[in-house]
Amino acid sequence: MGFKKKHQKGHQDPEETEPKISFIQIFRYGTFLEITATIVGILVSMASGLGMAYNLLQIGELSTAFVERTSFQDQLSSAMPLLSLFGGGKRLNNASHEENMEALVQDATALVIGVFITVGFSMACCAVSVALIGWSALRQITTIRMRFLQAVLRQDMSWFDTDNEFNLASKMSENLMKLKEGMSEKLAVVGNLLGTAIISVALAFPLGWELALACITVMPFSVAASVYLSNYQTKSSAREMESYSQAGKHAEEILKSVKTVAAFGGEEKEVKTYRSLLDPAEKYGRKRGLYTGIGNGFNWVLTYCLNAIGLVYGIRLVLDDREKPEEERRYVVGVVFSVLFSIYMATQSVTLCVPHVEAFAAARGAAASIFHLMERDPKIDSLSKQGIKPRRVVGNIALENVDFSYPSRPNVQVLKGFSLHIKAGECVALVGSSGCGKSTILQLLQRLYDPHSGSVKLDGREIRNLNIGWLRSSLGVVGQEPVLFRGTIFENIAIACPEATLPEVQRVATMAYAHDFIMKLPKGYDTVIGERGASLSGGQKQRIAIARSLLREPAVLLLDEATSALDPHSERQVQAALDRASLGRTTIMVSHRLSTILNANRIICMDQGAIVEQGTHEELMKAKGFYYKLVTTNKQKGEPESPEHLPELPENEQEGAVNSPMVRSDVTKRDAQRRRLSKQNSVIESHEWMQTPRGSVTSALSIGYQGFLFNSDKDKEEDDVEEAVPVTGWKILKLNSPEWVYITIGSIAAFLQGACFPAFALLFGFTSGIFALTNREELIYLGDLYAGMFVLVAAIAGVSMCLQSSTFTTAGLKMTTRLREAYFNALLRQEIGYYDKECNTVGAICARLSGDAAEVQGATGMRIGLILQGVSSVAIGVIMGLAFNVKLTLVATAFLPIMIGSIYLEGKMSQKSQSDERDAMESATGVATEAIVSIKTVQSLGIETVFLEKFRDSLTLACDAVAKKSRWRGLVLGLGLYVPMIAFCCAIVYGTILISTGELEYKIVLLVTECVMFGAYMLGHTLVYATSFNAAKTSASRILGLINREPLVKTHDGVSDKSDWVATGNFTLKDIEFSYPTRKHQKVLKGIDLHVDAGKTVALVGPSGCGKSTVLQLLQRFYDPDSGTIELDGLDNRSGMTLPRLRRQLGVVQQEPVLFDRTLAENIAYGDNSRNVSMHEIIEAAKAANIHTFISSLPKLKGNYWRMCKGQETS
Repeated sequence: MGFKKKHQKGHQDPEETEPKISFIQIFRYGTFLEITATIVGILVSMASGLGMAYNLLQIGELSTAFVERTSFQDQLSSAMPLLSLFGGGKRLNNASHEENMEALVQDATALVIGVFITVGFSMACCAVSVALIGWSALRQITTIRMRFLQAVLRQDMSWFDTDNEFNLASKMSENLMKLKEGMSEKLAVVGNLLGTAIISVALAFPLGWELALACITVMPFSVAASVYLSNYQTKSSAREMESYSQAGKHAEEILKSVKTVAAFGGEEKEVKTYRSLLDPAEKYGRKRGLYTGIGNGFNWVLTYCLNAIGLVYGIRLVLDDREKPEEERRYVVGVVFSVLFSIYMATQSVTLCVPHVEAFAAARGAAASIFHLMERDPKIDSLSKQGIKPRRVVGNIALENVDFSYPSRPNVQVLKGFSLHIKAGECVALVGSSGCGKSTILQLLQRLYDPHSGSVKLDGREIRNLNIGWLRSSLGVVGQEPVLFRGTIFENIAIACPEATLPEVQRVATMAYAHDFIMKLPKGYDTVIGERGASLSGGQKQRIAIARSLLREPAVLLLDEATSALDPHSERQVQAALDRASLGRTTIMVSHRLSTILNANRIICMDQGAIVEQGTHEELMKAKGFYYKLVTTNKQKGEPESPEHLPELPENEQEGAVNSPMVRSDVTKRDAQRRRLSKQNSVIESHEWMQTPRGSVTSALSIGYQGFLFNSDKDKEEDDVEEAVPVTGWKILKLNSPEWVYITIGSIAAFLQGACFPAFALLFGFTSGIFALTNREELIYLGDLYAGMFVLVAAIAGVSMCLQSSTFTTAGLKMTTRLREAYFNALLRQEIGYYDKECNTVGAICARLSGDAAEVQGATGMRIGLILQGVSSVAIGVIMGLAFNVKLTLVATAFLPIMIGSIYLEGKMSQKSQSDERDAMESATGVATEAIVSIKTVQSLGIETVFLEKFRDSLTLACDAVAKKSRWRGLVLGLGLYVPMIAFCCAIVYGTILISTGELEYKIVLLVTECVMFGAYMLGHTLVYATSFNAAKTSASRILGLINREPLVKTHDGVSDKSDWVATGNFTLKDIEFSYPTRKHQKVLKGIDLHVDAGKTVALVGPSGCGKSTVLQLLQRFYDPDSGTIELDGLDNRSGMTLPRLRRQLGVVQQEPVLFDRTLAENIAYGDNSRNVSMHEIIEAAKAANIHTFISSLPKLKGNYWRMCKGQETS
């Protein structure tokens, strides 16, 4: 039976693992000033609703004037107090037609004056509110970003080992973007809508409380539906974001190890896994879209139905009022219209809040996933200020009866009653088989973990009582896998000692035998080495790491395979430097190389978490016990020639080193002892070459170090930035072409929903005409008829909104899922050189993968539907207006270009700021990701604050860009919301003139102006999403730019494989010249020729950085040579075979092994991704690698090979 990946990592529902966050609680990290600014901004935005509510009352009074001054000229006209404030509202009794028309023009003019004043007030309020809320949100989200990264950096290692759900890039970009969206501009918009609703209701009741009460009965249902919808959206958004976070975590893990994925041909497998992780997010999103559509549709049904209620009841109130004496009348036509307009506007405002409530719900979901971590108290707080800080460290270490197991493997006891005492200045070596607990001891000493029982002491003090920062600053740690950071060599060495000078850095670099190669680099100590030291070979990185450790002048040195990455020549140099550095210091070393432990004062032999014997090398060899077996097991039959003796460093190169004659003679004596035993170069067992399904391994190339030589400088190449693909709104829609059925249904629904607004205006226009009738039965009949039509419009609006939301949401989710998959697939198709570029760090790429896709998703789906709805609303309104009167419609639409143009200009003006913000946030996410990826090194060095400062600097740039982008946002938003009212006023004045000349009836004027106004009003609200659409176009441009990018290393066109071809193993390199793409000026290989016969073993040796690893990378086609050819069995590796077939012929053993966060069986089977690997083959491979016994000793969990593993949990 073939081996298939069936294991699925379950995770708990976010609502079960994370506390629920109310909307108010998302502001918990704001200062008093910021919260005050937000509250004031909301209040000011609510006050801006006063303008709309006041204008509706004026329109109601003008409606009374239209009816009375044209139809009831022989009666005393009603009082119009609002219009009278600006010169209108004259009460006439038995006036002539000319007097009534003159008064009507004055009424319209008064309306214009009042509207311009109130609109000016509202726009000013809008601008102020957006500025205040935007300023506050920017500061708060910056604080949250800083505190979030700080919270992550201070977590204990057990949290990193066990929290499989965490994905920094996703939370930094996608989650925080959603949180920011819910804290900023939308608050001002919703404040305006709620202010309009509250003020409209408050003003409606004094005018006619009976009618207002009848109409407002629908509002509790609307509010209840909105609250329920908000709660559901919060839960759904949390689940959706958690699913995206899981996919992002997988992408981050794969991109960190992209060379391993490429070497073993795992690209297709990883893309399928990534796609499967996106499915739950799509499922939750589709369900959310359906429920949003139902809730939104229900609200629109209520909104339109209230007009039916108000019209039926209002007509009867008017008719009853006409029978009362003049002084007792309350329900004139204007009052009915004012109340209807006000309650309709209030209910519509509540309904228009629903799309924004979705953003608030997403913000709550994002906050829940972020805040629970920010408020988590780690068991070991690496940034804690508490604890004792002794004046000096002597170096006495004691571990007493220590029991320990890793949190992710609580059933596997690593240390069992372990006790060890080390005197100050003593050098102790820990040896034993892999997994026996050697490195665990070093981690306990650094307090990366705390033991379950027992104690760890430094100078007699329990290390739990010591200040953790002080403790780690007292230790010098050099790990097995050297970790360097982006920046210059000087910055990397001095990173833990910011006050260090260049001479001090040069001194320790000389001690670590790094100074010479550094000075040969183009910019010396100012050479930028790229992410994780990508521009240096492994030996060079290790020596810089050693120099970094020595600069701290530590009292205790912890060396975990510190020289494992070095070739023999460099190893002896560095070991000599470590010997000098360790004199006078307590030193604990872990090593598999005999040559590095011979100088130890004591060798501790460990097995299964306990000490089995200890002593000096001579004592243990004489005892012929555990240590003797380890040494002799690996004794080779054929002894290599002893390496030549290394000369001592000249005196002028030993600045700061220990130079006494006693030290030099001691080191020389130890060097001689190492040379005698250099043939015994390991204390772990060796095994014969394993068998493969195609037979035995036919040829092998080995080198002392398998590092990689990459981007050395920060020099930007022309292709550092992907070529942007121009993207229009139409092109984004074309990306949705596979979902054309959903798009078609959604577009029809959006068209119908948009048509409902002008249809409503049309009905209102016709309704206004019936109030001129005097026949009671006829008026009631027509009122009931139009009320029924309002109900019909309500039904159409409800169904169309439900369809619009569900179909567009589904289409948008499917498109963004497809884009994410295609983007990830395109990333894995790129050549390795793509990842060498300074702009393509893992953090930056992950931020793009999640951020760009989220931006596209934020402007597609429901928002596309809303924009189409707004456009169709104004288009149908204008068409209907033109059908009734061309001139009046043209006047009414004259101001629309101002509204649309302001949105367009804002987009253009903010384009550069958007780009700057995106780049700055990418940089910030890159800094954060780099710190988290290397969290053990960061915490060991105590450099959390260094990364926090870098992160703060990047955020400052992003904040500046946002401030520039939002400079005009308040004014543009105000124009979008209030230009329709200005257009309405201008059209009313012109319409009044047409009425006075007898050219038009008043109901036609109301009909045309309301058609255009309601259409423009809806367009103004939907254009709130225009900024999201602009950002989506930019993001889509970058996504398509990468998808369309042709990798520089690929299978050439027309190349195919023979189905039965298997390489025999003859490799030939002919006249190879090569320089890395990011260092074109520096030749690495210069005309190299090499032939390797099948079945032969060839060793490549030489100093670090001489090109050994480069040869192996060219054989794998990680890069292609600048000139020359590489052949496998006589076939050119570029034109004679496909890239996957080439890599399947190669078995790669890396110096820094990569294990994925999956089962042991899956990690072993990853060696051949072209087929299903059987369990029998996996076990045989484990036996050949001497790991089967270790795996079998693990607690059974569906079989030992089904245990999950992480690279940082294994030795």
